[in-house]
Amino acid sequence: AASVAMNLPEHWSMMGALCAALSPILAFWGLHIGYLSFVSFDYGHNMKVAVALGVCAGVSWVVWFLRHMDEWRSFSWKVPLVILGPAVALPLELLDFPPFWGLVDAHSLWHLCTVPVQFLIYDVVRAKMRHASGADEGKKTE
Repeated sequence: AASVAMNLPEHWSMMGALCAALSPILAFWGLHIGYLSFVSFDYGHNMKVAVALGVCAGVSWVVWFLRHMDEWRSFSWKVPLVILGPAVALPLELLDFPPFWGLVDAHSLWHLCTVPVQFLIYDVVRAKMRHASGADEGKKTE
């Protein structure tokens, strides 16, 4: 949070900055849920919104990664894997095929492919926290 705070104007509080950043996203999400719940539950529309939000999140993470890459070189190779993992598996979410053996379909494989990404995210967060605390000063690689 300290690295975020140092990029804010002095008169902004952290809570004010978070509210300013999250309000449009939460408003859009609320309107989207309201539309699906009370106007028309359109699965195709929902998928387009979900993919668009996923692409925006991926682009945001790429920008963040490129801005902060030099701060933690020992584990920076994991971040692109975290970003690209879901993107590589995305066709399994968008394209459908009949289940193999009546059991495994594209959607189940999508979920299976996203499981390792969670372990990488955990590793990146843990390594970033170690790096920020100075606990990995003596190590060459993570």
